[in-house]
Amino acid sequence: ALHHTEGVMGVEVLGVGETVATLSSLGATVVWTAASGQRRHVLVFQTPRFAEIVLGMRVFPDGERLLTFDSEVATVWNTTTGGALRRLHTSPTYLGDIAVSPDGELIVTCGSDEVTIWNATSGAVLWSH
Repeated sequence: ALHHTEGVMGVEVLGVGETVATLSSLGATVVWTAASGQRRHVLVFQTPRFAEIVLGMRVFPDGERLLTFDSEVATVWNTTTGGALRRLHTSPTYLGDIAVSPDGELIVTCGSDEVTIWNATSGAVLWSH
């Protein structure tokens, strides 16, 4: 069993099922090895003032990247290294949900009264309405 010290609010299976990501009620995202239950990484982006509270996550089709989001920032993570690849700042728009395109090339964020499409590789905004 995969154990958090707090409640688990979400789960995603990455790639061919060798890796699992869980989201705790306190906002920590943990990447696990599915067969052994061993923690591989705890994904937390710390700022000098606080750690973001993750509200949700999505898996990229390649199974090697994970997208997490809080109320203002979406972060693309490398699930092999545990490192942050890109941060997409949506502020001042409240971030309500995120999606990854089936080919993994686009990230869509939405919140308040705005939808934004991003290039997943460069982080460039393609359009926002």
